Amino acid sequence: MQNNDTDQIIQAIQQVCQMRQITCLHAIESGSRAWGFASPDSDYDVRLLYCQPSDWYLSLFEGKDTFEFIQNDLLSVPFDIGGWDIKKLYSYSINPMQWYLNGYTHLLFMSSRPT
Repeated sequence: MQNNDTDQIIQAIQQVCQMRQITCLHAIESGSRAWGFASPDSDYDVRLLYCQPSDWYLSLFEGKDTFEFIQNDLLSVPFDIGGWDIKKLYSYSINPMQWYLNGYTHLLFMSSRPT
């Protein structure tokens, strides 16, 4: 991946998180590019683990705990983010590392700790 593409993806992740008022905990490349099977027109796939503001977790009503963001004009190829809330990840009976390893990649876009 070219540095310019990486910079644009990081900027898009930051904009999406700001728009949705979420905090990115971890964002990785997944899909064909992560597995080394990319063709020149392969899209960029990003998996994002995030947390909501604390009020969201204290609500009596269930909120949406995933999102899909698709952008076709950011880069020269399509780009999408699949986001999961941290609570959703831990509510499944899978090991959270399985979610990460299923999208195994050498490219980490972002990683942070919530404040």
